[in-house]
Amino acid sequence: YISVSYLQHLYKLYFGISPRQEIIQSRLAQAEYLLRLKEKSVSAISEACGYANEEHFIRQFKKYRGITPKSYQQSTADSFRKK
Repeated sequence: YISVSYLQHLYKLYFGISPRQEIIQSRLAQAEYLLRLKEKSVSAISEACGYANEEHFIRQFKKYRGITPKSYQQSTADSFRKK
C-alpha cells in the first residue's frame, strides 16, 4: 500500500529513470525499429507505438533523437545502400 508518487520515487531511485521516461524511451526504440523496416508510414508507426497524435510523436522523436522520424527513415535507407 504505497502511493503512486512514492512508487515513482522508488522506481527512479533504483533504475535511475522515471517511469514516464522509461515509457517514452521504449516507445521511441520501437519506433526506430519500425522506421528501419520501412514497411509502414510515420503515421502508422506513431499509432503502433501508442501515440494518439502524430504531431506529438514527431516532436517527441525529434526532441530525443535530434532528427525527424521521416529523416531517420531516409537516413537508414541511405546507410543500407552504402553497404
